[in-house]
Amino acid sequence: MRIPKVVVGWTVAAVVVTTPVVVWVASWTTTEQTCVAESDVSPHTNRSRTYYDVRTSCGLLGVNENRQSRLDDAIDPGQTYRMTIEDRTIAQWLIEVEEL
Repeated sequence: MRIPKVVVGWTVAAVVVTTPVVVWVASWTTTEQTCVAESDVSPHTNRSRTYYDVRTSCGLLGVNENRQSRLDDAIDPGQTYRMTIEDRTIAQWLIEVEEL
């Protein structure tokens, strides 16, 4: 898989002037990192919804459901990969992998 060597990010801020003032800020960045896979992509259920994650040397990464099967086929524990990771405020998401 080819991964573009790019770092992408955006920030959105919305301010609603009422009493009290409400401020909402959301941001994310996408980076490439070289990580060792420590586990396969694995499902877990929370409130009847299934989530996917993979434990790596770069941390515990969430996996979107539409990418789960493709990434599960690509990842072998103990192997080193170049990973494209989307880093949000609460969680990191694994977007793409390339075997080194």
